[in-house]
Amino acid sequence: MGGYKPRLLEHEKVITPGEKDQLLSYISTPTMRHTRVATCMNLVLKTGLRVSEVCKLEVEHCLLDIERPMICVWGGKMRSKEEADTVKISKVFAFYLKEWIRRTKPRQFIIEYRRGSLTRNTIWRDFKAVYATIGLSKKYGVHALRHRFITDTYKAFTDPVITMNQARHKNLAVTTRYIHLATEESSDFREKLEMV
Repeated sequence: MGGYKPRLLEHEKVITPGEKDQLLSYISTPTMRHTRVATCMNLVLKTGLRVSEVCKLEVEHCLLDIERPMICVWGGKMRSKEEADTVKISKVFAFYLKEWIRRTKPRQFIIEYRRGSLTRNTIWRDFKAVYATIGLSKKYGVHALRHRFITDTYKAFTDPVITMNQARHKNLAVTTRYIHLATEESSDFREKLEMV
């Protein structure tokens, strides 16, 4: 049954925990820490925002100076422009975003590009350049980081409903397509499998 490998769907491509560590290490270096691409990658890895949501994220939608910081995502996937989802974020990441805002002084969008919002193509190009620099496979797109966020959220909370809410999915069936990997990555998965 020689080398047949089923083609992975976009939502099935996910960076490994080791690749995530490698990526975070690179974008945390002094020369990269406060760059546009590092901030975009952190937004996806730490909040699970979709690339279109990163492009449209406005400063006023980031509630960073409250006890439980959060980001309001307006008009996300499958939402009208009048509906918002909230994404809870850590205080450490809220501090990072406050520092980014202090340094860059954006007018409207968290990450501005040529006096407007970023485009999906700009983010895609930036991510591909970082992937190439650190030697990650070119098969990864921006969505691979969102997938990592969803997998890590499930591993941390082991609750599919919390994971669904943080990912802002409309139903649990969508979330379960992402969280299968968390089970496979668990350290005792193979041991438990042997007991079956």
